[in-house]
Amino acid sequence: MAPLLNPLRFLTGRFLLAWALLWGVHEPQTQPLELSVSHDNQLILRAPGPTHTWFRLEQTSRFEEWVPLRDSFAWPTALSVDHRQTAFRFYQLIPVPIPEPPYTIGVVGDSTAVGIERFPRVGGWAQRLSTFAREDTRFVMAGEPGLSTKSFFGSFRERMLTTTTPTVVMVQLGQIDEFNGQPELKSTTLSEYRDHLMAMIEMIRGWGGIPMLVTPLPSREFSDEGGLAPYLVERSAEMRSLGEKAGVWVIDLHQLVSDLYLAATPEDLDHWGYADHYHLSIPGSLAVAELALRALPPHLSQLLFQFTPDP
Repeated sequence: MAPLLNPLRFLTGRFLLAWALLWGVHEPQTQPLELSVSHDNQLILRAPGPTHTWFRLEQTSRFEEWVPLRDSFAWPTALSVDHRQTAFRFYQLIPVPIPEPPYTIGVVGDSTAVGIERFPRVGGWAQRLSTFAREDTRFVMAGEPGLSTKSFFGSFRERMLTTTTPTVVMVQLGQIDEFNGQPELKSTTLSEYRDHLMAMIEMIRGWGGIPMLVTPLPSREFSDEGGLAPYLVERSAEMRSLGEKAGVWVIDLHQLVSDLYLAATPEDLDHWGYADHYHLSIPGSLAVAELALRALPPHLSQLLFQFTPDP
């Protein structure tokens, strides 16, 4: 009997998914969706053409709580939904109005994101984003050197963010959580780190903003085998896992910058780095900003930036 049960659940899930998706979209935005199954047994959702709104995909198991499965996105796109996570799951698409200009991007980060004012040669990658911003895009740098997920709450940086309510908020924290050495003030366990990030996500969604997680940077230290030293690997993995569970966009700068360092020449590494093994120079921060822009969802990138990646 067990071998027959899974196909039955699968077919039932497909029917309920189609019904819930079409039911969840308000009548003015209703349109047909294409459902298919990938080679690894995932449901693939596609729209045949663009629409004039964005959507949020939500899921529930028992209709007790709807949880975002994907934050705001735009068609045409393809979404993979792993129906094997639970036996029966319901989905709905919620229309999300496309934000009107001017747009504000908030950044919550440490010195690698926002730089160090007293050391002007240290570059923050998020500072360089303004180089590519459209005229109607503004920035709120709600970060500072030495900021952790713990010290953010109750701080001036939190108040700065909640009073400006940015359209998009990029959160890149983890280095101070791991290595600050002040457990009572800034350091966190992995569990606390995850809880604090989730609280930030809920806060940003509370005013209708789009949260975005950015994994912390790797170190430019190399092992004897030629690979990068394992620096902030667990924090990055924790952030990626949370992003998948909470339906948040994740820019995996840890992996992107690791790949950049591994392919670089010694001269490149000296050019991109500051005196230590972690912070960035001004040219290095520009290179990392371009990596972040390449990893943005296209509909957000087109709305906020003028950036054409090199072929």
